Amino acid sequence: MLLNWTVMILYNYFSAMFVGPGYVPLGWTPEKSQDCMYLQYCKVCQSYKAPRSHHCRKCNRCVMKMDHHCPWINNCCGYQNHASFTLFLLLAPLGCIHASFIFVMTMYTQLYNRISFGWSSVKIDMSAAKRDPRPIIPFGLSAFAASLFALGLALGTTIAVGMLFIIQMKVILTNKTSIESWIEEK
Repeated sequence: MLLNWTVMILYNYFSAMFVGPGYVPLGWTPEKSQDCMYLQYCKVCQSYKAPRSHHCRKCNRCVMKMDHHCPWINNCCGYQNHASFTLFLLLAPLGCIHASFIFVMTMYTQLYNRISFGWSSVKIDMSAAKRDPRPIIPFGLSAFAASLFALGLALGTTIAVGMLFIIQMKVILTNKTSIESWIEEK
């Protein structure tokens, strides 16, 4: 199950990263020449901007329905890759919650075994071993500390990326891009 989360998260992350955001073709003009008077002209791209497109200074191109330029994917979030980006923001916290559950259950089991069977590697009686056998893989203090650290990372990622997902959902539900919301607030 954890492998499924990983594959889905990475697929959407790399899709958002490598699928273009939907650039306005260089030198684009509308089919009907009378529509030009309703459109803005980008001097950098030397073309008209499609409705709801904006010029990205980092990509040096006009992007259709540009939401923002994301430093985490080093790409703009626009018309073509916004769905993958949003799915990544949804799946990453869900996968981290699942991983956190696994970490907590593993640490609980190991603590229970240590308390039940003692902290030393003294041989246990066979009746207890039949009820609750020792784990096949020994779980020492360093593994416990690593699991605790991983749990902290998973919870931190859940909070941080979850907040980004909430922001994106607000933008999506209002049918505005982040840039359009920012322009409206000015």
